[in-house]
Amino acid sequence: MYGKRELSIQNIRGLVTGLDVFRYYCTPFKELNRPFCSELREDKNPTCSIACFSGKFIYKDFANGDTFDEVSYLQHKYSLSYIETLAIINRDFNLDLATNVQPNAQPTMLYFGVSDKSIDVEKLEKESTYIKVKIRAWNPVSDKAYWKERYGFTSSQLDYFRVVPISYFWINERMYSCKGNSYAYYLGKEGDRDIWKIYQPLEVRTRKWFTNASKYQIQGDEQLPETAEQLYITSSLKDIITLRKLGKFAVAPSSESTPLDKEKIEEYKRRFKKLTIFYDNDKAGIASASKHCELYNCNSMVVPVESEITDPSDYVEKYGYDKLREIIDENIINSLGLNA
Repeated sequence: MYGKRELSIQNIRGLVTGLDVFRYYCTPFKELNRPFCSELREDKNPTCSIACFSGKFIYKDFANGDTFDEVSYLQHKYSLSYIETLAIINRDFNLDLATNVQPNAQPTMLYFGVSDKSIDVEKLEKESTYIKVKIRAWNPVSDKAYWKERYGFTSSQLDYFRVVPISYFWINERMYSCKGNSYAYYLGKEGDRDIWKIYQPLEVRTRKWFTNASKYQIQGDEQLPETAEQLYITSSLKDIITLRKLGKFAVAPSSESTPLDKEKIEEYKRRFKKLTIFYDNDKAGIASASKHCELYNCNSMVVPVESEITDPSDYVEKYGYDKLREIIDENIINSLGLNA
């Protein structure tokens, strides 16, 4: 079973190619058979290249005769033992092969020699940004611990909302490895581009999310029924799935501060008898909810302030679905004026 195999070069090569490894760790490498300068020594002339021989990818330095496969190259570059090198690849590509070795070297997060810190993803023109992902298998232990044990989401529910587990991703052909268990939300196509939202729960706040979706993208829209009693406008896909588990329908705009356009609101009002904004219970969420209630002519709700929780999915993690259902039912009663 995936995630239970032992750490070995054979099992690594069954999951990632030598080319993947060279692209990740060999800084100046751009394409096969194209000369480049060595990063292992002082070099002003492009006398190195990587080529495929009998199905195996090989690095060759024609100036000094050095020849490496992907593992020996990494060993030489970082002065690692063989088993440490395998452990580094296992970790950086999130392969989840079984090992007791804890690599000391930090992930490089490099692709074509460009550090992730040199790219401000937030400033990329989303309309011209391409994102690709490497989908991995669901890990029955770590993925379950995150989605099922925390939020109660099953793999079939995640599949329905097009959430996939990933090991790494590309932004405009630059590759990034994922930190810990990471995921991608597939949001459809815009022209010839696949639209993704990358979610890395274990990353720092500034690197937790990447997307090439426009500000008009609406999560959960494709999973809505044609008509229903009520629609909740919430903050995230996690909140959408949380509410769906209670039999409630919801969508989420690209951010709480981004209002849905007038035509979309009119469409939702034709399809649903009532709209309710269910944003985060924090300063930004409350301010946006107040603004959008006036704009959409609808009411709003939040999880209780005393819970010290800001959103529905995190509320469920701490208090459970029955408590969230009580809050929603109470809001419905209050909005109908039946609590007197």
